Amino acid sequence: MSEKYKLTTQDTGKVKEEPVPSYGQTTLQAGTTHEPVLEDLIDLSDSSRGVSENTLNRRRLRQFKENYTKELLRIICEQDFEYGFDSPADLFVRELMEQNEAVTKEWLNAIYIEQFSDIRVVIGLLQVVSHLQYPEIYPQGPTMALAALSHANSEVRECGIRAFENWGTIESLNILRNVKCTESWMQEYLSQVIKDLEKEFGVQ
Repeated sequence: MSEKYKLTTQDTGKVKEEPVPSYGQTTLQAGTTHEPVLEDLIDLSDSSRGVSENTLNRRRLRQFKENYTKELLRIICEQDFEYGFDSPADLFVRELMEQNEAVTKEWLNAIYIEQFSDIRVVIGLLQVVSHLQYPEIYPQGPTMALAALSHANSEVRECGIRAFENWGTIESLNILRNVKCTESWMQEYLSQVIKDLEKEFGVQ
């Protein structure tokens, strides 16, 4: 991917007074400098006026949903994913993680729940979170991968295993040890992942 999605300013933690207006769809395209960004939406003085962090976070999450959800879904549906390469969705999400990691994780989890019946979107989201480091996507990423292991679609279940394989943590090993697959080929894949992680961590 030659172009990188960019936000133009940093999240200052400010939120406007209610009601919050709709800013429509934001497209984070390379080279643009006029899109609405979090600095336009947030007012730090709310903190001194007694607005709770919970309220601020709910507003930020709503702003993410309004401004970025349609764009991420469009990217996932249009992209061609290749293992070993950053996808457009990877770049898009990483830019948002740099702005507000906590809200971005909650936002991804919300989309995942809402789109759980859409195989392409679910797989796309699993691929994105599996490319992030375990500590930065925890706990939402592992929770999403766990949910994938019970999905009716075998490709989604495989992506759930692959996510834990990519993270390669001792926590991933402990989770995978408690997973059983109905398909013989997937059980063989799971067993090999477990064996590799056990060897890496020197455990049996």
